Amino acid sequence: MGYVALYRKFRPQQFDELVGQEHIVRTLVNQLESGRIAHAYLFAGPRGTGKTSTAKLFARAINCANAIDGNPCGECDACKANTAEDNMDIIEIDAASNNGVDNIRDIREKVVFAPAFGKYKVYIIDEAHMLSGGAFNALLKTLEEPPKHVVFILATTEIHKLPATILSRCQRFDFKLISANVIFDRLKYVLAQVGASFEDGAIELIAKSASGGMRDALSLADVCLSYCGERVTRQDAMNVLGISDRRAVSSFADALISGDAAKALEACHELEKEGKDIGVFAGELMAHMRDIMLCKYSPNSEELENLPQEVLDKLSAQAKNASGEHILRGLEILSRLESEIKVHSRPEIQFETAVVRICSPNFEDDIEALVDRISVLEQKLAGGVIATAKAEPKAEKPKEEVPKARLSDLPPWEDVPAPDFETDAQKQNRVEERSAPAREEKPAARETKPVAREQKPAQAGASSGLWQGLLAKIRPNDPPLYMMIRGLDGLEEGSKFVVYVPDALQNKEAIVTKNAGTLSNYLKELTGKEYTVSAVRGTKPKNQEQNEDNEKLKAALDLFS
Repeated sequence: MGYVALYRKFRPQQFDELVGQEHIVRTLVNQLESGRIAHAYLFAGPRGTGKTSTAKLFARAINCANAIDGNPCGECDACKANTAEDNMDIIEIDAASNNGVDNIRDIREKVVFAPAFGKYKVYIIDEAHMLSGGAFNALLKTLEEPPKHVVFILATTEIHKLPATILSRCQRFDFKLISANVIFDRLKYVLAQVGASFEDGAIELIAKSASGGMRDALSLADVCLSYCGERVTRQDAMNVLGISDRRAVSSFADALISGDAAKALEACHELEKEGKDIGVFAGELMAHMRDIMLCKYSPNSEELENLPQEVLDKLSAQAKNASGEHILRGLEILSRLESEIKVHSRPEIQFETAVVRICSPNFEDDIEALVDRISVLEQKLAGGVIATAKAEPKAEKPKEEVPKARLSDLPPWEDVPAPDFETDAQKQNRVEERSAPAREEKPAARETKPVAREQKPAQAGASSGLWQGLLAKIRPNDPPLYMMIRGLDGLEEGSKFVVYVPDALQNKEAIVTKNAGTLSNYLKELTGKEYTVSAVRGTKPKNQEQNEDNEKLKAALDLFS
């Protein structure tokens, strides 16, 4: 016999060898031991997670005359026939190529015959979602009430394509993706059985690249053996899989965090020269950025504990140097890129564009980019990258040189300070005092004081400042809430505070309503005033003062960009 692929050679022969699906194994073994065998089963889940292997193992177990703890003994006539792969009691059908009504009619005609060796005749229909509508209809009655000696097992990767009438007639078992750690242990065992020498780093790369599929992992290991022979190093596995060294990915992330677009583009060109798969690298970069996010917001995560200390130290340093807004915006851009890059004829251009966008938020005017730019400036100021001018004692300037200030320029939640210069109201009163009779001097002087401290009622434009102050208050205290509401806007209306939710973000209306009490508490801390917070669908009314404030904000940001 010729060479047998690893995933076929090491197909599970006992339930103990079926790794990663313990919840299904326990249920099936209990049914075998109690004799409560159903007439129809449905195995659903991603590819390579053990659906067909479980179906074959279960079919042998229910026909075994001397099952031990639910496992086939391998010694009885039924087990020997299974080993020889000529058991007439187990019929496998590929629905991808046998999906017509005639194929199902053929099954209906043959189910009446008794099994040759064991107690049951088992029909395994693989890729069951490929059956035609007519074939499903032809199968319904037989599937619901088959002869007592017949068991149907349907396997599918796309359960949503199966009619509800089929689903309701089967016992459903959902197979899940297998964790990288479980795949690692199983691969190590299999490779030891064949006498192959793999570095742990190579096995780890294969396990992660399999994306939760054991069959994919064994197939990748087969390819590595063909490429390298019996000795496979981590670098060999990287060459076969087309992935990059973690240090290269980490260096690329450094460029994104520092906003060095030139360095990032140079790294892109190096990837093209080396023939690396841009899609694979983009996925690795997104996974690395996610690790940085976990290190920043959840440093005690179990996923991080499994990383080498050297890698963990580097992630911690990157998380410290990067703002949360910059990391989240980079992840959003990379996640959109992952779907776009698969259908684009020039994926490298798509990747380079995304890299420049992450490095240069000043090219965009959306709220996420503006917040990112502000957070980058704050990060630079905190780290001393931007030097601040040293305060020097200055001579007191004459009062006439002090610029005039408007009380309406102050945020509505701040107390109005006593002016150390003459306000417009005081100037007007002084002029009136000079022109008024002498007997009216004192009353006029008394009215000057309240005029100086009089606050104008909040207008639509002024409430924009209160909303920005609210965001600034929430961001360090409740980052998740800040990330959820930062794209919205608010307006004070007397004792009410209305949060306006654009149509494009309508799902956030429920978030505002749910957190109305929390927002009200933050507003009270800022202003000392009780507000009733509510959400309204639409855009906040704008006036000339708001537009001026926005222009000032953009102009200030452009000075630092």
